[in-house]
Amino acid sequence: VQIIGQNGQGTFNQISGNNFAGVVQIGSGSGVGVYNMSGGTLEANFIQVGTGSGTGKLNVTSGNISASSGNLTIGPNGTVNLSRSDPYNQSSLTALTVTNHGTINYTGGELRVGNQVCSHDCDPNSIGLINNGSLNISATNANFGDKVVNNGTIKITDTNVSFNRGLENNGAYISDPSTNRFA
Repeated sequence: VQIIGQNGQGTFNQISGNNFAGVVQIGSGSGVGVYNMSGGTLEANFIQVGTGSGTGKLNVTSGNISASSGNLTIGPNGTVNLSRSDPYNQSSLTALTVTNHGTINYTGGELRVGNQVCSHDCDPNSIGLINNGSLNISATNANFGDKVVNNGTIKITDTNVSFNRGLENNGAYISDPSTNRFA
């Protein structure tokens, strides 16, 4: 378990290299945690951001984050910022499932949620993302492999977004000049 800012203030800056953990907690407890990634790889089964009474922030400008065998959970005090600051280095965030109660700002790089490749025995009702907070997508392409359930707000601005297994919208969906594809 890697804990950043559980009951105090903690910052983890990753510029390159590999970081492997079973669980990564950013801003759990009453603390303030910040994980800044500008290169390298973070692989964990579970990543939790802002799940306590404190705050957590995960900033990715370059590099690869993977919770591909588990869950990314963003609590009500959590923020995930995925962007691409370097045109030569890709930033990516991959998770089997995402549960968002906070804020996701996706302005660049690659966001992969759910089962992206499925040949024949796929569950058509498999949920990849549950959004109970704010999901903001702009100036990039987003591809959701599994169903997305929105109980909060999704705002799509100047981008292309694909919901390969559909979108169940129980909240607000705001699309400003964008292309939206629903399966």
